[in-house]
Amino acid sequence: MLQDVNAYYIQQLKQGDREVFGKVYEQYHKPLYYLAMRYLKKESLAEDALQDVFLQLWHYRAQLRDDLPLKGFLFTSMKHHLLNAVRKHKNEILKHTIYMQHQEIGVNDTENAVNYQLSQQLIQQGFNTLPAKKKEILALSFYEGLSNQEIAHKLHLSEHTVRSQLSQSNKLLRAFLEKVIYLMVVFFF
Repeated sequence: MLQDVNAYYIQQLKQGDREVFGKVYEQYHKPLYYLAMRYLKKESLAEDALQDVFLQLWHYRAQLRDDLPLKGFLFTSMKHHLLNAVRKHKNEILKHTIYMQHQEIGVNDTENAVNYQLSQQLIQQGFNTLPAKKKEILALSFYEGLSNQEIAHKLHLSEHTVRSQLSQSNKLLRAFLEKVIYLMVVFFF
């Protein structure tokens, strides 16, 4: 019975039936939205994800297969959208998550504010110790949210070089932070 409904919806969508499209939207928009919110943490990004998934459904409706579940298409589309969005908007998502955590802790929590400020300064100091090319690649990846392929294209490098530089940068930053933390422990205790 469920397969019959699925096949009917797909056939109607292929014919451009907007009423069936509305029914599909009504049936799946809430679970897809909640999935997007779980990963993107921001209403506007989740709404954009939902809109993109349903636009993709409408755009590719002629290529839908009758024997594959519509639900699978929608959730797979959302998964791909989320992976791209998280990569592209990771800084915005991270800032929102930190903001929400800060709201839960309380604005007047001076110790947490000082610790956060100190950790940001240490990360910036570590970042400043990197060679110029590694700094540039890391900034494009972390601050601008570009993929390795996008960085490689922008800087006229191979993707392998970008991956290697990012890996080396992370190791150098980790070593810097470990050294600083060790010195702080020795100094304060």
